[in-house]
Amino acid sequence: MPFIGSKYYLSKNKILFVGMDVGKDETPGRFQDLAERNTNIECDINFNPHIAGTYCSALYLLKNEKDWQNVWDKFIKYDTYSQATKIQNHKNGENPLSFVALTNLHKFVTISRVNRSGNENRKFLKKELEESLLLKEIEILKPNIILFQGKLPSSNSLREIREKNIEIIFAFHPSNRKKAGRNPQIYIRTFTEIK
Repeated sequence: MPFIGSKYYLSKNKILFVGMDVGKDETPGRFQDLAERNTNIECDINFNPHIAGTYCSALYLLKNEKDWQNVWDKFIKYDTYSQATKIQNHKNGENPLSFVALTNLHKFVTISRVNRSGNENRKFLKKELEESLLLKEIEILKPNIILFQGKLPSSNSLREIREKNIEIIFAFHPSNRKKAGRNPQIYIRTFTEIK
């Protein structure tokens, strides 16, 4: 299930983050419903590296619209976005994750997956069907900006997204330990607009 922030539709700039995969079974033997998924992601502090990096990206991309420059200025004083999210930087009711949506390019992972640091089982079961599901999510969520984290879809899917006049940004996956050391300022400098 995608994560849809509780205030996603209140934002002028609707941002959809597309991660690579869910990582591991979050609830073995069943799917999380939307309410449970939102509760697990839209908490206030102490996120895993992926969600901390997504928080960092959302804060950066929405800081002008939401007048969060002062929050951003405090946030970037930390060495890593994981450190920064161990305390609440935002005011109550202004969690940047509340204003964004998050889904994954790969819709399935191996049952009881343990090794998550490589591409060993990050494969499409049926690429055309999984990418068509992503395109359907985009059609429903109507984002203005899509930030792909770590992997881009096929050129055909990118073309379809571009035809909807959606800004496309690519960045490495925020949980990647080797790139930028998860530093907020370095991470946002890796954002590349895909034309």
